[in-house]
Amino acid sequence: MEYLFLGLVIVLVIGCHVYELIRKGRLIKEEEEPIPDGKHVEYYKSGQVEVEKNYIDNKKDGKWIWYFENGQIEQEGNYMDDKRNGKWVFYDETAKIKRSEYYENGKIKEQESY
Repeated sequence: MEYLFLGLVIVLVIGCHVYELIRKGRLIKEEEEPIPDGKHVEYYKSGQVEVEKNYIDNKKDGKWIWYFENGQIEQEGNYMDDKRNGKWVFYDETAKIKRSEYYENGKIKEQESY
C-alpha cells in the first residue's frame, strides 16, 4: 500500500511539473488546445514581464518582445504566419543594440552587428 501511495505522489508531482512546462510554452503535446487570438504576456517569478507575444489562428503573428529580468528589452520583432518577418533587434542588458536582423518569410536576409 505504501508503494501505491508513493507511486501516486510521484505521478502527481511529475504531472504538475509537465503542466507548468506546457503552460510556459516550453513543451508541446498533441492534444494541446488552440491558443486564443490576441496578445499574451508571460512573467518572471519576480513579476517582471518576460515576453509579450501575439497569436492569430493559433500562429505567431504580430509584434513579439522579450525582456531581461531587469525590465530592459532583450529582443523584438514581428512574426507573420508563424515565421519571423521584417526587422528584429537584439539588445544587451543596458539597452545597447547588439545586432539587427532582417527576415523575409522566416529566412534571414541581412544581419548587422554593432
